[in-house]
Amino acid sequence: MRLFEGSRAPPKTTDYDHPTVVDFLDTLMAVRGIQRSALSFIVTLEDYDIFVVCAYHYIAGKPLNLKCLLSYEIASSKTIQRRLDRLKRLHILRERIDNGDRRTKWLDLEERIVGRLEEVGSAYLEACGRSLRDANGNTPKLRRSEALGSGPST
Repeated sequence: MRLFEGSRAPPKTTDYDHPTVVDFLDTLMAVRGIQRSALSFIVTLEDYDIFVVCAYHYIAGKPLNLKCLLSYEIASSKTIQRRLDRLKRLHILRERIDNGDRRTKWLDLEERIVGRLEEVGSAYLEACGRSLRDANGNTPKLRRSEALGSGPST
């Protein structure tokens, strides 16, 4: 039995009447390709979310501890701890102990990862900028706060 028996086959990309959807999907594929090549340590969605939150806090200059990371409700606390352990073993993240309160551990990105952030960020923005162009071909400029988004404050 054919998969589309009794119905017509799905439209080909060239026959599709919604170029914005195709552009969006092309952008998603480009962003995923960048992520796959430059951020190969990201295996799960939790890895991705943890990395993005840690990178955001690193760039913003706001320290991030486990309690703050848990407040983002990415996954269960045990899953986050397991994923953090993996990212620390791979030398993506590191813990540093607070000088004032030795009980507090802050999460930081490793230096080699910080070096990749600008490269990956510009590639992401270039890929997204292609689909964000308006009818005149202008790419809208995002303010830093819009680009970084908002999350729980520390």
